[in-house]
Amino acid sequence: MGISGWGGSKKAASRSPLQSRTQGGTSCRTCRSIAGADGTFSAGGNLIEGRHQLRVKHEEFEGVSVPFELDGFGQVDLPDVSMKRLFRGFGKVVFKVEDSKGRPVEGAALVVSVGPKYWDGLATGPDGTLTIDRVPAGLKGFMEARKEGFAPVRSEGWSVNPAFPCEVPVVLAEGCRIEGTVYGPDGKPKPGQQIRAWGGGCEQHLDAVTGPDGRYAFENLAPGRYVIYVKDEKQLPETDGKDDENPEEEEAFGWISRKAVVFESDQGKAVVDFRMNEKGVLEGRLILDNCESLNRSTWLFLWFDGLGSAERSCPVKSGHFRLGSLAPGAYRLSFWIGEWVVREYPEPHDGVVLRIERFFAEVRDRQTTLLELCLPKGGAVGGRLIVEGSAEPPPRMQVHAEGDRVSSELWSVADGSFQFPYLPPGEYEIRPGYQPGPKITIKEGCAVTDMVIKLRR
Repeated sequence: MGISGWGGSKKAASRSPLQSRTQGGTSCRTCRSIAGADGTFSAGGNLIEGRHQLRVKHEEFEGVSVPFELDGFGQVDLPDVSMKRLFRGFGKVVFKVEDSKGRPVEGAALVVSVGPKYWDGLATGPDGTLTIDRVPAGLKGFMEARKEGFAPVRSEGWSVNPAFPCEVPVVLAEGCRIEGTVYGPDGKPKPGQQIRAWGGGCEQHLDAVTGPDGRYAFENLAPGRYVIYVKDEKQLPETDGKDDENPEEEEAFGWISRKAVVFESDQGKAVVDFRMNEKGVLEGRLILDNCESLNRSTWLFLWFDGLGSAERSCPVKSGHFRLGSLAPGAYRLSFWIGEWVVREYPEPHDGVVLRIERFFAEVRDRQTTLLELCLPKGGAVGGRLIVEGSAEPPPRMQVHAEGDRVSSELWSVADGSFQFPYLPPGEYEIRPGYQPGPKITIKEGCAVTDMVIKLRR
């Protein structure tokens, strides 16, 4: 078991030839020792007085640090050091890399990670195999294999047994290909245009630049779904100058989502062309049936073709919204509404946030898509939180209402009561904090305001 100790004080700088440290003019000394078969050790016959740190290390155990103080140059007996075992023993793993026809692949680059161990810069031999010894046993392993001309592949979840080698088969498939041409506003091929593809099995983005003929290509792609972007530095969200976006986010808005490509099997091919003048406008009005007004904290977020992150956003003012310079395609709309005023409940409800993701829109080339989105009259949901077996009200906590593409949240008040001023018709689960809660159904024009939710201790 390898150990190291360090320590020092300002006094030590003039008393011992120790290694100098720059912080605060202090000095430092390192002593090393190896524990014996019985786990005992001794170190540092000339340690100086002051504070020290004992660090115990072993590759099968989690490292431990024990502070202690040495008074004078005497001996100090430390308490027993207890270490947590990370894994039990070592084993061997054998990776066998083949192509889709069962032929061994030589020279495939592998990256392997098992618990605290990490291997990089490894390659398969002529028989397509790679063997790694002294792999921590019982821990979940991860491997990524790459080879030019093939799609990258990952394998995880396997583990090593000390009693016998672990064999991990790896199949490198000939990759899919996306190619196309980018045309400028004048209809001519545009060289030097930046293109990005994101997705696939490894969920990574790949960048390319068009050649002199405006063409680009992404090769050796794994099967899966990809979204193709084109870079347009002039493409920025439209604002009124009062609610400007974060300037640091402008770079992200320069990537315009265009089309999604799905490869079901190996060796797929897709042609995706871009025309830089293909831009549309999305404009409309949001109406909440029993809402009197929506303030400036209401925002519209736009997702392209079901992509996982918000691409564009704009404030909704007096129920109206507008987003221009959108690439043609299908979009999902998400409205975030906060601090609203409802006729039935004229007092503002602090902390109420409503998210509605029930709407979709199709943006077309050089056209304005007009929408009038109306939610039917729903109802209020309210009640009281109580602690099971106690007469005392619970502390303030966040209450969540989760429904089908609709969610809302607020904070309960001091007496444990809560009230959502409006929820659209549908089924919801009312959850206090992270605890499960009752399920209710909101019908059009009806309210549920007498709920009692018991909290577990």
